[in-house]
Amino acid sequence: MKKVLVILLGVVVVIVLAFFGLRGYTKRYSPDAIASYDKDGLKIDVKYCQPSKKNRVIFGGIVPFGKVWRTGANEITEITFKQDVSIANKPVKAGSYALFTIPNKEDWTLILNSGNRTFFGTRNWGTQYKQEKDVYRLKVSKEDTESETEQFTIKIADGKKGAGAMMYLMWDQVQVNVPIKKN
Repeated sequence: MKKVLVILLGVVVVIVLAFFGLRGYTKRYSPDAIASYDKDGLKIDVKYCQPSKKNRVIFGGIVPFGKVWRTGANEITEITFKQDVSIANKPVKAGSYALFTIPNKEDWTLILNSGNRTFFGTRNWGTQYKQEKDVYRLKVSKEDTESETEQFTIKIADGKKGAGAMMYLMWDQVQVNVPIKKN
């Protein structure tokens, strides 16, 4: 009995070490990042991982057009609104959501999904997308840029003429513009 417990404990230790080793390995190539905005009662936090281009074809290549993308790497990208907001003039309830996108050549679909946490409270792995958990789907504008962004970046800045905030998703020579304002 004692021998079985020692073997079982050894297996558990190996599994835990492998999990944290793999996590550290993947984070080295796609590090964690946070984009935040807090102004005039509008508070937004985005937790995501930043993959790099590394001379690859991104959109239409490793991120195919017309398919759901985890919008980053590793765990899901999680966006949190501390109050009710409007995204591209569509009302969105306060809360935390998994952020997925569907890149297309002309525009993108932004998806807010309720499947953002595991049973243990950690962020889900980004490949665990379930369409039935979609809360919102919105069309947003996309523009091609002359400059290239090597590492996927989410930035939130003041909107035009004091109209809330603008969230930018930037990678390669693409920028997606997402207007967000407080309701």
